[in-house]
Amino acid sequence: MIFHRLNLASSEYPTVTNGTMAMDLIFCRNVLIYFDEATTRAIIDRLYAALAPGGWLVVGHAEPSVATFHRFETVNAPGTVLYRKPPNAPLFAVSSQGVGVTVTPLTPPSPATPPRTPAHHQGLSGAGSLARQSPAPPTADSLAEARAAANAGRWQRAAELADRTLAAEPMRAAAHFLRGQIYEHEGQPDQALAAYRRSLYIDPTLAMGALAMADIWRADGHDADARRSYRSALRLLDPLAPGDLVPESDGASAAELRAYIKAQIALLGR
Repeated sequence: MIFHRLNLASSEYPTVTNGTMAMDLIFCRNVLIYFDEATTRAIIDRLYAALAPGGWLVVGHAEPSVATFHRFETVNAPGTVLYRKPPNAPLFAVSSQGVGVTVTPLTPPSPATPPRTPAHHQGLSGAGSLARQSPAPPTADSLAEARAAANAGRWQRAAELADRTLAAEPMRAAAHFLRGQIYEHEGQPDQALAAYRRSLYIDPTLAMGALAMADIWRADGHDADARRSYRSALRLLDPLAPGDLVPESDGASAAELRAYIKAQIALLGR
């Protein structure tokens, strides 16, 4: 058991270093009523991010309205309301708050997704056709807008903007990575894997691509493939100093991600 002092109104969580990530159950009763609306919403977003997919948040009777917990599934129980993080939410994702905050995606007009096969046998079907697409006229940075929309929970808009980016720049690794996150949010792991593979094909140094694939394999019970992808992510993190921010992690440091990956490998070894 770990005891740790935590300021709910701060951005110090969720993170691997203080044990506030991938939790199964959080009790936060009769606390949120003391914060203003903006602070309450920020706290709820962080609590959502701190939960593992399928995890539960238990609050008090006098807490904010159900609408404030819109990202959760609402479950009526005798004498109370429980909030559940959707089981198909990404196992691990990050945002500007750091490790654990989820981002979500949509569907691109890209090549058909290949059938699921073990990770070490999978190629990048469609990569060549991506390079040959005639690009759409460039716009303002649609990818930055897409990320902002995803972080705000506007997934449909995020998908539209990500697709616009890919139409103009089909070899942009970060856009494929975001699309993978969107697919994952929508509960489409095969499409997400294909998008993450494309991001790694275009940028072989993208540690987050390998990490995202590993999390999907682990969630699906493909432990050997998950372990292989986690180790690949660790190798890609090797050149980074502990305090370096990892590309596409939206603020996670190399040290945080290494700790997270090693914890997942340890769990797979049980």
